[in-house]
Amino acid sequence: MGRRFEMIRTPLSAVFLLLTFFAAALPARAGAATVYAAASLTDIMAKLATGFEQQGGGQLTIVPGSSSTLARQIMAGAPVDLFISANKTYADAVASQMGGTARDLFGNGLVIIATAGFDGDVTLDALPDALGGGRLAVGDPAHVPAGIYARDALEQAGLWDRLENRLAPAGDVRGAVAFVASHAAPFGIVYKTDALVPGVRVVAVIDPALHAPVRYWGVATGKDNTTVAEFLGYMASAAGQGLLADEGFLP
Repeated sequence: MGRRFEMIRTPLSAVFLLLTFFAAALPARAGAATVYAAASLTDIMAKLATGFEQQGGGQLTIVPGSSSTLARQIMAGAPVDLFISANKTYADAVASQMGGTARDLFGNGLVIIATAGFDGDVTLDALPDALGGGRLAVGDPAHVPAGIYARDALEQAGLWDRLENRLAPAGDVRGAVAFVASHAAPFGIVYKTDALVPGVRVVAVIDPALHAPVRYWGVATGKDNTTVAEFLGYMASAAGQGLLADEGFLP
């Protein structure tokens, strides 16, 4: 009986080992992940997700919005695997609750925009006079990262007191761009990458020394999600960095 048992057991073990070998040799089945990303990343995240999936990565569902709103939703229990914020404070708050760490991913800059038909340039110092009776479109400085950076720049330039009551605050930076594109506001301060859309043009680049560095922070909120880890790696790769650079983001 013992000899017969060994004869049966040996072929089964060999089959198991072969199956294990072939399974290891085949690419792992791609998973899926939900990514909450700052509104200013709407376009680039779609391109990064496509590039990632074309290279065999998992399927990504991108949910764009204001960093502050997304952070509140995550901390209230929204099902998300990766949070990419344009503000380190919001990223740190989510990371603290989730027991993770905020990871510096890439950067951006601030510019002044006008409607596409505007002919000329306007410096930051000239904004109060250039506005005339109009308002300056910005992300709401109370909670939108782009607006917080804009306020920082205006304060450092000594212009905040003159412009604080002449703002057209938007719920996110894309809203600020829309205000200018629709002629609801003659000028706006937005991220450089958000100015690359029809209906607006850049009239000035704001000196980065006037505000804190514009950085995007990633927080993995899911537990051991390999798709998230692989996507973060893809963004840091030559292919991911190339896509980011093409859209005007800083490494």
